[in-house]
Amino acid sequence: MFYCEATHVRIYIGEMKQLPRAHREAEQREIRDGWNDISFHGSDQIPTPNIDALAFNGVILNSQYAQPVCTPSRAALMTGKYPIHTGMQGYPLLGAEPRGLPPGKLLPEYLRDLGYTNRAIGKWHLGFYKRELTPTYRGFDSHLGYWTGFVSYYDYILQDKDVKFSIDGITGDEEIAFQILTSYNVRVPTEAGAFRVQVIQRKGRLKHCITQYSSFLTKQYKDGEFNGFDLRRNLTLARDLVGQYATDVFTDEAVRLISNHRETEPLFLYLAHLAPHAGNKGKLLEAPQEIVNKFDYIADPNRRTYAAMVSKLDDSVGRVTEALQRKGMLGDSIIVFMSDNGGSTIGDFPNWASNYPFRGLKDTLWEGGVRVPGFIWSPLLQQTPRVSNQVMHITDWLPTLYTAAGGIPPLDGLDGVDQWEALVYDLPSPRREVLLNINEKTRTAAVRYQNYKLIIGSTNPAYDEYFGANWAAAAAPPYNSSAITGSPAGAAIAQLYESIYSQETLNRLASSQEGSVNGNYQATPSMDRWIQFCVSVRVALSLSEPLASKSPTLASRIPSLRLEATLQCTPDSPGSSCDPAVSKGGCVYDVERDPCETNDLAVDHPDLARSLRALLVRHRRTLVPQGNLPTDSFNADPAKWGGAWTTWGSGE
Repeated sequence: MFYCEATHVRIYIGEMKQLPRAHREAEQREIRDGWNDISFHGSDQIPTPNIDALAFNGVILNSQYAQPVCTPSRAALMTGKYPIHTGMQGYPLLGAEPRGLPPGKLLPEYLRDLGYTNRAIGKWHLGFYKRELTPTYRGFDSHLGYWTGFVSYYDYILQDKDVKFSIDGITGDEEIAFQILTSYNVRVPTEAGAFRVQVIQRKGRLKHCITQYSSFLTKQYKDGEFNGFDLRRNLTLARDLVGQYATDVFTDEAVRLISNHRETEPLFLYLAHLAPHAGNKGKLLEAPQEIVNKFDYIADPNRRTYAAMVSKLDDSVGRVTEALQRKGMLGDSIIVFMSDNGGSTIGDFPNWASNYPFRGLKDTLWEGGVRVPGFIWSPLLQQTPRVSNQVMHITDWLPTLYTAAGGIPPLDGLDGVDQWEALVYDLPSPRREVLLNINEKTRTAAVRYQNYKLIIGSTNPAYDEYFGANWAAAAAPPYNSSAITGSPAGAAIAQLYESIYSQETLNRLASSQEGSVNGNYQATPSMDRWIQFCVSVRVALSLSEPLASKSPTLASRIPSLRLEATLQCTPDSPGSSCDPAVSKGGCVYDVERDPCETNDLAVDHPDLARSLRALLVRHRRTLVPQGNLPTDSFNADPAKWGGAWTTWGSGE
């Protein structure tokens, strides 16, 4: 499996042990920010031919959800649990924060039980202050990447922030500040510069006027201060890679691992790209200039660089897919692509992504913050290509992939739902509801039940708008279907079908007692797994032109599939407006009919609103308090550790 994200990427490759031959399952996940930054969703501005080639031969997941920010999403993926059940539902981990993902069995450890070798590449962001929190102590056999939330693309430096406050001469951390203010019934600001609050004097104990959160809680160090190197091979610093572009470094490692993998052993490869997450302030966006120059039709220079970053990410998908085919592993593969949160169009660390036509962005509970692009590709899937509107959540991938890899379901104690059979056979999703998050400190929450969504509170009113419409309408070259079929990923898929699954083999299968009914091929759950696999390949090919002249990337079907995957809604359409920051009962939307979240249903349907609030209350009763801790800036400061972020809590 290959899992990648616009700010991070992952890859998994495994084996299905019940098959009669050594059969690797490669699952590729692509995590990306920005719904409208992938061309299979209808945008022409940034072509992503390799991503599109896989999507248009698989199942496009148009109702897939993640968490609003990165650490909680990673925690959900690795544990199969909602972040409220691990205490990871708050803000992302800071570099100097002495915490990490709590003890418990993670996805690679489940796969290790099935005989997998587990490899991690790229972003971790689940804790590192003690070595026991790092990837090679949490189920991975190796890791090349960074432990913190982001780094710059060439120097691998993270410049972090130290969180402090001062009230009436009392100096402390954000947690203490929160406790003091909430004890005085003061609404606590949650984003730099977003609010001005007045602390009311009570019993003469506190008399202070707070102006801005940025001056109140966050000390942003000057350039060159409180920064450190963060790129490692396992526990060893990888300074030899300085100057090489991060996307290329991580792709090279993925290709190397695939090429050197022993074919008789199952492999789980988790690739979490940095791209296209923003880097440090002053160099937020970085890409090779020759790639940036290809997007000279984009007027905004920041958006132009962002496009180059996404393009390099797409190239990575192509290279990894090619490597799987060269090794003879692609035919045994499951490839999953998804994002860990919406794009960060504006904010402290903007990357100029576009979530259009959704409302909101990263760090919000609007669809633009939590509904993420995704697909799954595999010859095992029936009735492909197709666009699925069935609901999935990032927690679902652990039980789903465990079953796909040969594990015996169900797994106990998870919030994730095993969706493997639903994906393979195009069955209704077993998931009816999704808890999108409950943040007890910012007093924000959201839940979806069937097609209705309740959202309460706002992380920042400035983020509650629509972003990216100008880019969606900007001039761009016309969509090129031949670039998809001719992309490295498209060519690899074509080669797979032409060489491994020959027409002669499929014809022999057609004459067997199972798999053919009046010439129509259909796999059934009772079939032997290998027969299911072959039938699924035949189903996919039956939708395409003859192999002798056409690629199985279904060039003739791409326009209709692309139109189906493109959301049809208008952000400025009239409707009943609602501000979740001031609405006591929250806002309710039918996100199936109104994915742009323009028409609030709470007033006209009070019973529906009450039912959704009751569901949220039930989830709230199971909440584990946030584990966020004050930063240990004195001990964690990279200046004390040779200029690198390290496991300072382990004394090294």
